[in-house]
Amino acid sequence: MRLTIKSRLQLALNLVIVSMSTLAAAGMLLLVSWFEDTLFYNHLQSDLTDLISHHQGITEPLVLPMTDTVYYKLPKNDQSLLPEAFRDYPQGAHEILLPNKAYNLFVHNESGWKHVLVQDQSEFERYELLVFIGVSLGAY
Repeated sequence: MRLTIKSRLQLALNLVIVSMSTLAAAGMLLLVSWFEDTLFYNHLQSDLTDLISHHQGITEPLVLPMTDTVYYKLPKNDQSLLPEAFRDYPQGAHEILLPNKAYNLFVHNESGWKHVLVQDQSEFERYELLVFIGVSLGAY
């Protein structure tokens, strides 16, 4: 069965609309991931570097709670002050998802000390989920 010119044009237009919506949705989701990777991680890495330099002279374990972050300076062989969920991570950046909570964790090992910066990202994760749901519903 041959399609009329009108049917073919409608089909082509619908395919263009679906393709553009899918492309826009994928772009938005990639943009959110890029923001998280570059903005949050670079900012937190800078904060950790500043905290390490400011507390270099302290020779005993330190737990420094701030607004939504906590800085830990601990001996490498004693992690007892660090909550169980944040122990045994290698140096670098990590995203930790727990039930109803999300954290970004930065670990830096230096001269017998383990420096850990933990930021509560739960609110951002909720917004990220809402963006994903909204984009998915809006695209389809």
